[in-house]
Amino acid sequence: MEYKFNNADRVRSPPGASVPLSSLLGCRIGFCEMVLISRRKPSAVSTAVRDWLGVAAALIGAVGTVAAVWLALFLQITLVERRRPVLSLDFSDDYLDQDVSATELEDLTCLTYRIRVYAEVNKETARNVEVLLLRARRPENAVNGFHIPDRSFRWTGQDDRKVDIPPGSWRRLDFLSYIVDSRSEPPRFALLAATIPDSQERPSGAPLDRRWYLDDPGTYEFEIAVTAEGMNATGWKLRFQFNPGSFQSLEDLRLHVANLCHERISIS
Repeated sequence: MEYKFNNADRVRSPPGASVPLSSLLGCRIGFCEMVLISRRKPSAVSTAVRDWLGVAAALIGAVGTVAAVWLALFLQITLVERRRPVLSLDFSDDYLDQDVSATELEDLTCLTYRIRVYAEVNKETARNVEVLLLRARRPENAVNGFHIPDRSFRWTGQDDRKVDIPPGSWRRLDFLSYIVDSRSEPPRFALLAATIPDSQERPSGAPLDRRWYLDDPGTYEFEIAVTAEGMNATGWKLRFQFNPGSFQSLEDLRLHVANLCHERISIS
């Protein structure tokens, strides 16, 4: 700060003398100049502090913006991934679990083998779930060497081949149909994959096309894919043994298809 005073204002007046008006005006003007100069020229320390605070505020704002963007992306990705539907398979050959269902008519007996598709809890509803047959392998040295067509499986009791599965619940799909026609002697057996299009089904349940028949004894392997909206398809292998034999009761018929098991595989 600078202080400026006129020399005339520094002259002392004798005691009792009146102060000239010019002296009073000079002091007033000098004080005003001091105030204006002090306002025009801030100290170097205060300027540096203000500059530093401005830079710090800008840095904090930039860091906060970047952190907010990354947090939003992280939460979005994490929440979507955690809520994505997860589906799995299960099967039980216990008659009480009803995965093997029997239907008896006058001359026809049918066993239907069903697979349960589970939707994991605390996830989104699995929508438009469809199970596709990717490939099927017949037993070695099979007489029926036709390629089994790769189609989608039917859901039990549903006309549509795509269904929604809420989290924590399951739906059954028809996997195999085993039909015994007692109108002929000996009875005719027909094991079929439940991927037959509705247009090729007959009242007896057995199509004319031999590609659908699994009539050779031995081990069969089916590779399937479970698909749904918003999730990657999961691959599974189902394996079972077919040994047709005598038929006196439903229990005898159940023994013809044995050791049905499943395992998770990668889709290739």
